[in-house]
Amino acid sequence: MVLDKQNETPADLAKTLPAGYTVYVTQKGENIMGIAHRNLGDSMRWRHILACNPRYAPVLPHEEFSPGVVLVIPPIFDEVKVGG
Repeated sequence: MVLDKQNETPADLAKTLPAGYTVYVTQKGENIMGIAHRNLGDSMRWRHILACNPRYAPVLPHEEFSPGVVLVIPPIFDEVKVGG
């Protein structure tokens, strides 16, 4: 699911999201890996967040966001392991 709503308040955006998706507003000094760790339980899932927020796709994993950036956070899915 790609959601890129730019001019909505976090509360308005949250009302439009499918079940399991949430809205997150960044704080000073946060980066996408830390946000992924706190919200998805694994810092390596940062790409899942950027996939839902394509306007921030160029953001590097350790690059800090400005305070107040509104991000859509996808639901947590368990990874499927193939094979034995």
